[in-house]
Amino acid sequence: MDMKSVRLFSLLLLVSLVAGTLTLLAGRFLPEDQFMLAVERGGIRYYTPERPFAYSWYLSVACRPEYLDRIYVLTDPRVDNVYIGNRAVLDGLLHHLASDAAAIGWEPAIETVTIEGMREVLESGQPAVIVDPLGYWPADISVSSLRTWLEAGGVFIWLGDRLGYWLWTTGGPAQAERTLDQLLWGRSIYDEAAPHSTASRPLPPEQNLGLAYRWAIWGPSPAAIADLGGRALGWQTPDGRRVSHAVVPLGQGAVVLFGSRLVRLNGLESEVAQDIVAMLYRGLTDTDAIIRAGVSSGQAVSGFEEVVPTCADAQAVIGSPDRWMFRLIRARVEPAGQAWGVERDRGRR
Repeated sequence: MDMKSVRLFSLLLLVSLVAGTLTLLAGRFLPEDQFMLAVERGGIRYYTPERPFAYSWYLSVACRPEYLDRIYVLTDPRVDNVYIGNRAVLDGLLHHLASDAAAIGWEPAIETVTIEGMREVLESGQPAVIVDPLGYWPADISVSSLRTWLEAGGVFIWLGDRLGYWLWTTGGPAQAERTLDQLLWGRSIYDEAAPHSTASRPLPPEQNLGLAYRWAIWGPSPAAIADLGGRALGWQTPDGRRVSHAVVPLGQGAVVLFGSRLVRLNGLESEVAQDIVAMLYRGLTDTDAIIRAGVSSGQAVSGFEEVVPTCADAQAVIGSPDRWMFRLIRARVEPAGQAWGVERDRGRR
């Protein structure tokens, strides 16, 4: 082959490679390859992407205040070192919280706090999110400060046995005389006689939301949660008497419960983190959130959902919780329902 032929062949090869790359990029960024939201007068028009596999998707509209972007995680060394492995589990939780948030283009402020730092957050009166991942309520923090903070809009996420069953004292763990559910709502939110079994049945799609964590050994009673105006989410035990997740309102805020202690679930901190990210990003601490569920065979679909937002911070979110394509996008929904724009997704490819 002479030099002219070599150059021609090289040029054709380069053109072919460039064309192939452009085709791949076009396929990646065309609208049919993305979740999309168009906020219109009177509702929301949504689009789901075409994929070579089936996937689940959820559309939600909720009142989502900006302070859900401030997350404090209790990681006091005095508590962390109670059991071997606590520190590794906490490090894993923090890592996955940050990475899962980044995967959908969310940049919350995630900060670790000691017991003293947690007290300062509560006494500041400024709503935010506090995660207690080890299942101990600090005995030297008054429950009244938690109540006041929750009523002002704070969100408290509990990963443990029964809410407030164990206290952390200067001498170490101690059993509480009265649990936090009794002190906050004046009643138990648990079915005392229910077996402590693992959740294995999904709740209806609008409640399941594709949440990954299935443990409900100490899960609350869905009936008690409903009585308090809350929402049971995720999974339920075979007898339906405990659930893996619950959101219970108190004033303008809420308590989010997971059905077991994180330290017992070594290796599942990634599931816990993904669920926390999905719930906070969607604003599911709003127990009046509108949720629609769908399953795609892989074909792109579109639809229109009539929505009349009732708050200034309403946001719509659509996306899939499936681990191989975890992605969520959101758009602000004005109370008057006027068009706000179109948002396109970010997520795992």
